[in-house]
Amino acid sequence: MKLSFKAPCKSILLVVLSVLFLTACGGQADLNDSKGKAINLKDSNGRWTALNIWADWCEPCRDEIPELNALNIDGRIRVIGYDFDGSQGLELQSKMARMDIAFTVLSDSPLIMLEIKAPKALPATLLLNPEGKLVDTLLGPQDRISISSKIQELQAKGEG
Repeated sequence: MKLSFKAPCKSILLVVLSVLFLTACGGQADLNDSKGKAINLKDSNGRWTALNIWADWCEPCRDEIPELNALNIDGRIRVIGYDFDGSQGLELQSKMARMDIAFTVLSDSPLIMLEIKAPKALPATLLLNPEGKLVDTLLGPQDRISISSKIQELQAKGEG
């Protein structure tokens, strides 16, 4: 029995097969940041990513923001944030302004893509190698030195 598809069906089939192929090959979909820009957890510049999960009601989260801003400005490590409460739009932008967050903040949850559950403690900083693979999770407030040192340790072990 020979299967035949009409042109529109062929196009849809090709799109579906392409998505399945990319997913099977470890391709990552883009997430959106607070401004609607697409962000991929894989860093095309070959940097590690510190993905910080914070909440505006969490005092240690607020206390570490200046350190994360400085790490982001340095540029050697990409800093991305995510609001534990899942805020979006104007609410998210208002929280970012109140907390003086200067790094990229996702409006989409990265947890599903990383196949992990929400952290049990905040702040939580997920360390992703340049390929976007979760390598370690740091709980509690971090600073530039603790994050940089942990990444150096992971690199020495061949994790990225």
